[in-house]
Amino acid sequence: MEFTTEQIKNTALAGHVGTGKTTLLEQILFTGGMISKAETTESGKTVSDYTEEEIEKKISFHSTLSHIFKDDKKLNFVDTPGASDFVGEVILGLRACETGLLLV
Repeated sequence: MEFTTEQIKNTALAGHVGTGKTTLLEQILFTGGMISKAETTESGKTVSDYTEEEIEKKISFHSTLSHIFKDDKKLNFVDTPGASDFVGEVILGLRACETGLLLV
């Protein structure tokens, strides 16, 4: 599939640890038909938390990019870490997106 710039939308998911960024992303990917089952962070099988350390600690250390297709558009989502130790990852994720979704 090819998309023009106007057809691509980038959204960063940001918020403190435990606000549900990764869980929300799993639901978005499931609803958008990109995955067959929405996993939980406790299961260790989420799309965006895939490193051994992230699975063990049950928090995101890295920003990850995922997408869905909706109404002839490609919707990109950047799942950012919530821990303040990784604020650099959050800043980079927000800079790459025109929209930020803050989860509280």
